[in-house]
Amino acid sequence: MFSGSDTDNLSACRTDQGDQQSGASVIAAFEHAYYVTRSGVAFRALATPDATRPIADKIKAGIDPVPAGTTHCAAITPISARVYSVVRNQQ
Repeated sequence: MFSGSDTDNLSACRTDQGDQQSGASVIAAFEHAYYVTRSGVAFRALATPDATRPIADKIKAGIDPVPAGTTHCAAITPISARVYSVVRNQQ
């Protein structure tokens, strides 16, 4: 099982619920909506209305095959302004 959040170490593996205060935190919030909340609506709500993301129903259809209780960890590394590398692990 993965655990923790280290927002001081920007490339640390994150499992927290994130927020909308920084790019890395928004990515963490997407991951939380997908793996913990398991909600296409919550996932989609994090994006701007004109973002090139699927509608909530399609996102939920992608979430459903992932077994409930699957744990995740996202290592989020800034590459440049507003660009991040994300390495996701799931168990």
